Amino acid sequence: MDKTRLSKETLSKTLYERILQNLQPGDKLPAERQLTAELNVGRNSLREALRQFQALGLVDIRHGSGYYRSDINMNSLLLPISDQVAQKRILVEEIVEARLVIELAILRLAFQRSTATKLDTIGQYLETAISLGSNDSPDLRFEELLGEMVGNPILGAMQRLLHLVWKDVTRRGWRHRDKAENHNDHVQIFLSIRSQNLDKAEKLMTDHLRYAVVKFVELNTVDESASDNSPQP
Repeated sequence: MDKTRLSKETLSKTLYERILQNLQPGDKLPAERQLTAELNVGRNSLREALRQFQALGLVDIRHGSGYYRSDINMNSLLLPISDQVAQKRILVEEIVEARLVIELAILRLAFQRSTATKLDTIGQYLETAISLGSNDSPDLRFEELLGEMVGNPILGAMQRLLHLVWKDVTRRGWRHRDKAENHNDHVQIFLSIRSQNLDKAEKLMTDHLRYAVVKFVELNTVDESASDNSPQP
């Protein structure tokens, strides 16, 4: 490896990629001596980086034994986001892109698996949803109900994960869409499901999810050049 010492940022990224990509939960990391030699960093710098990963839930530090990769949790999954503050638009597009894959898959299955009872449950929710919540947080319950109607636990878990990511990154620095407009989108998608118009439902869902990308300039309330702020789509 190049003899030039790694910066803290480069060290963190290198360790992150190595831990996440090459180790499974429970695997032991190489010894400190080996890592400091391979990465050409001091022991203090290495330990500081590993303590940060411990705080994020990515690494377990077992005194007298060494460092181990932890089970991945939400904080460790969100780690890459912190490196993309200056590229907030890209971050928003990537999250929306991922949601489109999952939400549209759920929507298509909903057409196949919907029942009158399940549709009535969603309809009843939509009748009262406009009076619930606020403009300060995203309303994702409609999409969650579609996921529950489909009944695929894997898709459901992936949907919930993306919803958690979306909620986490929209807590600050983002102007949420007007609640009434958001609700109207949900109603129109639901009516398309009721009438078995899949093409219309897919277009409506796509436009609904891509709103954050199309209206990025209006919704983003954090200066992208301010590197001390977290990206909030």
